[in-house]
Amino acid sequence: MRLEVHGFVGGSLYLQDAAIGPFNGGGAWFVTGAPTSDRWSLGGDVRQSRINISVAGPPVMAGATPKAVVELDLFGGNGAGAFGDASVLPRLRVAYAELGWAHSTVQVGQAASLVLAMVPATVGHAAYPLTYSAGTIGWRFPGVFATHTIALAAPKTAIEVAAMIARPAWQNPNNAAFDAKPFVSQDSFGMGLGEASGLPQLEARIKFVSPRLEAFGAAHFHRVDRTGTGAGAGAQVDLDVVAANAGIKLKLAPITVAASGYVGKNLAPLCGTLLQFQGAASGDVHEWGAWTQAEYAITPQLSAFALAGIARPRASEARAAGLTRIDNRVASGMMRYLVGGYAVGLEVTRWHTRVISGAGSTLLRGDQVMTSATFTF
Repeated sequence: MRLEVHGFVGGSLYLQDAAIGPFNGGGAWFVTGAPTSDRWSLGGDVRQSRINISVAGPPVMAGATPKAVVELDLFGGNGAGAFGDASVLPRLRVAYAELGWAHSTVQVGQAASLVLAMVPATVGHAAYPLTYSAGTIGWRFPGVFATHTIALAAPKTAIEVAAMIARPAWQNPNNAAFDAKPFVSQDSFGMGLGEASGLPQLEARIKFVSPRLEAFGAAHFHRVDRTGTGAGAGAQVDLDVVAANAGIKLKLAPITVAASGYVGKNLAPLCGTLLQFQGAASGDVHEWGAWTQAEYAITPQLSAFALAGIARPRASEARAAGLTRIDNRVASGMMRYLVGGYAVGLEVTRWHTRVISGAGSTLLRGDQVMTSATFTF
């Protein structure tokens, strides 16, 4: 048996001049409100700290190495009481059993969806990358994940082919005993509206990896049955969640450039559509998003980064579906010093979030200055 413990631990201090969702600090994606005076607030964050524990056993099943993996961070919400914000709760990220052969792996459990194949570099926003709601889609789901790697003639160069069959998703079904939120996301039998379709999430991805170039393409499909189980056709309609995502990273020292973009429809289960779910009888909402980040390595330890991202649901469809946010853009710069697994970063970020206001729209602006330090082990 072999036990491994990995992860990172650290914290951030940040100034911001707006309310940013879904969480302030390290969980910031879009502006939810902006005061007109006395704007700046000071906060601190340790929630992105993460621990990954794996246990591997002796070979089984034609030489496969069995492994159990579980990973937690601290984005499970605040604890109880007046000082609950200093007693934050753990959150499960991934948990799966793996069989690993020389060139293939099969994972059964909860893992990241395949369309989530590339995220920007960061020190303070690792758990909630800044490009969610600004060019990144994908989340974590229970399912079966299979990967096969084909080694090519060039050194450290390979093609990876992967497939996923997972639980279909919509909003988290309401659990009144814990959150009492009025989600319209389950049927009269307590089934989630994704599960009620009876069809799984399906994803496929192909990825090319070499020392200088990394590129991928991925596709996603699943169905949402908004009539739920035990009901026939009615005012509510099925929705298909469809996405295509692609990305590339090019390393030409001292410069590294990464970019990724997606198109699709009804993507809230993948953290798209600016984290908004359509109402019970609403139609499709199409969208697109993209991001790019450039790194310049000033020294082997010190690098400067520039990031820009955008997500745009189709405004007419979003308005018809009763959604609020119709455009979100992020721009960020970072200085990072990294040595021996210890990273110190200074990130300056601005968001522009456009929301529907009557027959028109309003632009909300927000800024954040964050300094962070983490040790990865």
